[in-house]
Amino acid sequence: MGGWIKKLVNAETVSYVVVGMLTTAVDWAVYTVLWAAGADYRVSTVVGWLAAVVFAFVANKWLVFRARSMSPVRVMGEFAAFVACRAGTGLLVLLGMMFFVGVCGFYEFASKAVMSVISLALNYVLSKLFVFRESRRSGTAHDVFRG
Repeated sequence: MGGWIKKLVNAETVSYVVVGMLTTAVDWAVYTVLWAAGADYRVSTVVGWLAAVVFAFVANKWLVFRARSMSPVRVMGEFAAFVACRAGTGLLVLLGMMFFVGVCGFYEFASKAVMSVISLALNYVLSKLFVFRESRRSGTAHDVFRG
């Protein structure tokens, strides 16, 4: 396997993809239930995102980045950074949905799929660089960016 592939495909990135798929499933499940109940796609998008963020924080902290600190200050800092990053990508998803569905007239679920892929990639990079960076320094998480 090439050097760059070894850097990209490791226990951390594979577990991130699995957790990302589960997070996406939470988002889609909540979105679908609300949509089927007649909620507007924007409301369904926001509520699905909120449910997914809570799930994703816990799963990423423990399973992906192995950030084991339970210090209230550390956890609150991680959670605040995580929510801020996810709010940014959540806003991007909402704006993308509004553009694809509201402006372009694309099918809602196709638009949701495109925005989910974009969100998954951005959230990994943001979590790696800004949220769980302390676990990298202490050597408890695999570092895809090391040589």
